[in-house]
Amino acid sequence: MQNYQLTKKNDELHEKASETLANAFSDDPVYKWVLSESNDFQRSIRFLTSMIISMCNSKGEVDTLIENNTVIGVAAWLKPGTFTGLWDSLTSGSVMAPFEIGILGAERAMMLMDYNNTERRRHLGNEPAWYLWHVGILPEFKGKGLLRSLLAPKLKLTETLYLESSNEINVPIYEKLGFEKLKVHSRKDLPLLVPMVRKSEVVTKR
Repeated sequence: MQNYQLTKKNDELHEKASETLANAFSDDPVYKWVLSESNDFQRSIRFLTSMIISMCNSKGEVDTLIENNTVIGVAAWLKPGTFTGLWDSLTSGSVMAPFEIGILGAERAMMLMDYNNTERRRHLGNEPAWYLWHVGILPEFKGKGLLRSLLAPKLKLTETLYLESSNEINVPIYEKLGFEKLKVHSRKDLPLLVPMVRKSEVVTKR
């Protein structure tokens, strides 16, 4: 098993990583909300995970965990101080979103992106932090302690890390890695997202 950073030229690995994230999030409440009217849920979720990987590969880093040529885990990060906008979405393929995930799905995806940007600024202010936009492990490999291995390249950094958990059941798992739960600013028109931060000083204490 090895860690590998996806490169912009590796189209095959990009496709495998997109598929892995799609499988990892197949039962995710946020994706079910975004794609509630999709006629082909798995195709739609693959389209979105591919977009996210493209944006993170351009404005951040995508770390993968590989075993026997299978991508079993993916962590898609945005670099500190980086935020995504409409132009990033368009250059990553969102111009096709209404056709791939429907008009409602495209609208909800953009709503979430705007919300994520707002919440990060609210919680972090001007503090630079790596943003863990997506992290997922294939269902058959979950429960084996692989998350720490997948996130290891960033857990070693002396910079602050930030994420938003789309499932409260995962919060204790992130807490074991040094993340702390922040105040949730929930909105009635959006699914619950739990913000969490791992301050840089945590690295020096461990």
